[in-house]
Amino acid sequence: NNDPANPQQHSETNTNNNAQPPQTLIELLIAANPNAVHVMNNEGRIPLNLAIASGKRWNQGVSALYHAAPKCAETKDAATGLYSFLLAAISPDSCVETCFHLLQGWPEVVR
Repeated sequence: NNDPANPQQHSETNTNNNAQPPQTLIELLIAANPNAVHVMNNEGRIPLNLAIASGKRWNQGVSALYHAAPKCAETKDAATGLYSFLLAAISPDSCVETCFHLLQGWPEVVR
């Protein structure tokens, strides 16, 4: 008797404290093909920089891309010539958290 319209039933089935948060599409794609994080598009842009340029934030898949290939943050974006953290900083949807994590992973870039 599984009724999706019943909020009581729905809340009871989702109270598992060990449940994983929903995965982003980016996380699902990385799980399906981990090597894809290194593949450039026809403009020479890597997935990490494409995600940042499209306005994705750290918790919207940027973290997954970074953790799958941290060295990719050291690759200048082919379209802008900027490193990932700078691309995140100038984005119209800029996110301090994204910039912070990218810099935390490669602090030498600002020396």
